[in-house]
Amino acid sequence: MDISALFTISYGLYVLSAKDTDGRYVGCVINAAMQSSAEPPSMVVCSNKENYTTDAILRSGKFVVSVFSQDADMATIGRFGFRTSKDIEKFEGMPMRLTESGLPALEKFVCSFMECEVKNYIDIHTHMLIQGDILQTERVSDAAPLTYDYYHKVIKGLTPKKAVSYVKPD
Repeated sequence: MDISALFTISYGLYVLSAKDTDGRYVGCVINAAMQSSAEPPSMVVCSNKENYTTDAILRSGKFVVSVFSQDADMATIGRFGFRTSKDIEKFEGMPMRLTESGLPALEKFVCSFMECEVKNYIDIHTHMLIQGDILQTERVSDAAPLTYDYYHKVIKGLTPKKAVSYVKPD
């Protein structure tokens, strides 16, 4: 099997965030999110089951997807993508706003955000597929969205082990 065929699937880069039941703001980088229906507007995200953020979403029942823009810096991507919310307050000192429900959404290095209420989830091997109805959206900037291809080829970013597209080196 040529696993590189999977590399041709288009992905973006997103910060998936939530407010945990203890009031902490948590978040992680994901590369699998998409709109799943128009009426009602809804979307699905795919997040590693080992991510603290995944557990917080399932406990709280809500999440936010902030869409990274191409001007995102590696410090911000790394903060949300290569560290765990168990150990650090990822939103501390970050330009952010709270949604109408009080969830964190990034304000810098993003094009838009969508707040969702969890309606369904499916356990898929290493990840959870989480579907939510969209409660709030906002277009933050007109910047181009950051694709995973741009992240790899231009920014020269790495794929973390918990990413959907991670492949173990030979």
